[in-house]
Amino acid sequence: MVPTTGSIGLALAGEALRRGPARLTLIARNVTRLAEARATLINAYGTACDLRTISLDVTAPYEEIRQSLVVTHNVGTVDVLFNCAGAALARTFEMSPPEVFDHLMRLNYLGAVHVTKALLPAMLSPEGVGEGNGGSVSQRRIAFVSSLASLVPIYGFSAYAAAKAAITTFADILQQELEDVGPAVTVVFPPDTDTPGLQAENVGKPVTTRAISEAGGLESPAAVAASAMHDVLLGRKRSLLGVTGRALSWATAGVSRAQQDCPLPLPPPFVAVLEVLLAPLFKVTLFGFAYWCRACILWHSRKGGSSSSKCYPEPFVDYKRGEEVNGFNLENDGFQKPIVISDKAGLRMKVPPSNFTLHDVVRLTDPTISIDVIDVALQSDMRLSLGEFVQRFYAKPRGRILNVLSFEYSRTKLGRCTRPPHVVKELSLVDNCWSEPSDEDEELSPTSSEKPHVKKYCLMSMAGAYTDFHIDFGGSSVWYHVLWGEKIFYVTPPRRSYLDAYWRWNGLFDNRRVFYPDTHKPQIPVARLHLKAGETVLLPSGWIHAVYTPTDSLVFGGNFLTLFSIPLQLHVYRMEVSQETEERFLFPSFEKLHWYAADVILGRLTNYLYSGQEPPPYLLKAAHALVAPLRQWYELRKGLPKGERNYHLPPRAYLQYAYPTLVTKLEDLIQSFLLKPSPDQDKKARCSLPGTSRQRSPSTDDQSGSTDPQVSESRWVHFRAGSGPIALSGVNILLILRFFFLSDTPLHPTDEVVKPKKRGKALRMKCSMHYLNFEAVGLLTTTMFSPSPPRQRRLGLGGGRRGEGEGLPKLLKKPRILIPRGAHHPVSCLDMMTRHWYVRESGRS
Repeated sequence: MVPTTGSIGLALAGEALRRGPARLTLIARNVTRLAEARATLINAYGTACDLRTISLDVTAPYEEIRQSLVVTHNVGTVDVLFNCAGAALARTFEMSPPEVFDHLMRLNYLGAVHVTKALLPAMLSPEGVGEGNGGSVSQRRIAFVSSLASLVPIYGFSAYAAAKAAITTFADILQQELEDVGPAVTVVFPPDTDTPGLQAENVGKPVTTRAISEAGGLESPAAVAASAMHDVLLGRKRSLLGVTGRALSWATAGVSRAQQDCPLPLPPPFVAVLEVLLAPLFKVTLFGFAYWCRACILWHSRKGGSSSSKCYPEPFVDYKRGEEVNGFNLENDGFQKPIVISDKAGLRMKVPPSNFTLHDVVRLTDPTISIDVIDVALQSDMRLSLGEFVQRFYAKPRGRILNVLSFEYSRTKLGRCTRPPHVVKELSLVDNCWSEPSDEDEELSPTSSEKPHVKKYCLMSMAGAYTDFHIDFGGSSVWYHVLWGEKIFYVTPPRRSYLDAYWRWNGLFDNRRVFYPDTHKPQIPVARLHLKAGETVLLPSGWIHAVYTPTDSLVFGGNFLTLFSIPLQLHVYRMEVSQETEERFLFPSFEKLHWYAADVILGRLTNYLYSGQEPPPYLLKAAHALVAPLRQWYELRKGLPKGERNYHLPPRAYLQYAYPTLVTKLEDLIQSFLLKPSPDQDKKARCSLPGTSRQRSPSTDDQSGSTDPQVSESRWVHFRAGSGPIALSGVNILLILRFFFLSDTPLHPTDEVVKPKKRGKALRMKCSMHYLNFEAVGLLTTTMFSPSPPRQRRLGLGGGRRGEGEGLPKLLKKPRILIPRGAHHPVSCLDMMTRHWYVRESGRS
């Protein structure tokens, strides 16, 4: 009898038929796989095979298994019983949900115990001997498939190895109990076997675990089955394939019963003495193996190969006092890392007392409210009333682990009992940018779109609840206060490559089988935040995080969008739309809110421009990131019906300008700031012009001949080469500029360089952001100097007619320059690039 139809079980059945005629009974849960296994064996060994199949789940209770095998199907006496049903999962202990331990223990251990318990009475009975049911009782065999992971500790196998160690110990004890009265018991220790189960196990397996387990090599199912069948029929206590398995089995020198399996013709006592004498050597070998495992862990830690080895919060997290967390400090220092506050004093936050219970939540809200509840085991949501969920929460025992994450309560009595940290109000776009609809003019009131209510959520989680890696809707930031219980966050920063890996993983059909940090090479580092009762965390925009609940917990939290993170928020929203996320999982009125934000940004930039001050960099980044999406949204939404259009577009009465005009004004302001030199630089540049210190530059807008309204409002930029006179003003170059963030994130190439139509014009550019990537297209004309062909070749200009060139110097071939802190204009940085570009002017070089 073979209780599984997996690759090893199927290979064992084939090995039994290969050795001669046999009556086989195959047990598996999946009826389809049973039929496929039967057809495979019949095709391979002929229709004369006596095959029987039983559909049975070995993880079922013992009485159900016994009823099926003994009563329903009347299996009778079994001569050889192979217990090879099992599964493996490689995860660290912290990343393994409790359900995994329960499932693997029931499948890998209790399943074999229950099947053996049900069939053992018939196998011990001598009544079946000589009646066509096999040989003597002592010739019958029981085999358990264990694992080498049960002999030595292997990183990442906390759940799997524990279950296999249990079956190994159980089999050893059963060997002693049945040695003199019944069947021989064999424990099979197969190495990594090339099966679909191993392929599924490798998905999400930590890199360190894979490096250790693969050291033992990879065997085929046929080789494992042949070796196991040979050892089982001989009655050996243990079946090991390869030198590695034999060496590990001798780790229990002198105390195991494996000395009876010695292939040498030596008495067992002598073999036991030999094992004891060689024990120091094997212990040294095990120490070496453990050291090698540790070296693998450290090496992968340095290379970013293990999420657990990278799982500490210091690189990613700021710990602050409540009074230090305010809008002013976050604007100056940046809100780039999670902030943990151990004491809520100073946050100006209001939450219920620590003895507040879920019954109080029901009392202050409504027990009939329908809420979304997540079934953790299935990772699917369902609708329950609040009262029914609370009943299940306090029920003993619990049937399922449930988790509530999206109960918004701001419009209930409970909403008056809580208040988010004051910094949330200082930063939130909803609080600072949203314009309330007018109650007097119903025509202008967007009745189909109310103010987003996302700042007050009540999260109620049972112990063992787990939420897989995700980004909060719209890339919103999060505030999170643990009233009672505990929460463990696993967070990773929103770097470009990590985000790309996340969206690929999120788009998988069944991403529950794939561990997100393993989808990126090297493996994505993860920080672990263990929040206890009374602690608060502020999570910035776009951080990818998973949450585990070790104990029953009640948490108050909420979401908010900020001006600091508009580019990242737009990226997340764009990806959510592209992956067809359901409307209820999107940030409410996301597009309308960013129209209001653009209107506020336009007003602030205008004030900075009129006052002659430099705006904060995040405002310019936000404005630049909004230009293209706002245009796209307007074209997409302007033709919608009024009710639907009002959800996405704000009423015209609450904006300074009409939609297209607002975008154009915003773009013009960006260019005005980026092309505006500081007073010192402007004065220095004008003084360097011979004869033009008090005159208007000949390179003015009214002479450019350009009809582009955006171009006509721009300013000419004069470049100086080192400390000499203007050397580039006579070179008309057509460039295309590509703009990048500091993190090398590409932006929309909306900026351009316009070629002047007359000679002698200075190089005219529109520049953006802090990182510039120049791509030279061609050199058009040269007016101030006419180098000879040898001189042109030395300059990298190529040949051509006198006074003309065909390319740029090699120095300007895609150089990347970084504008230093405090620079007001790209000119100050381009000077560094042009210091070594020598030109001839007025007899000097």
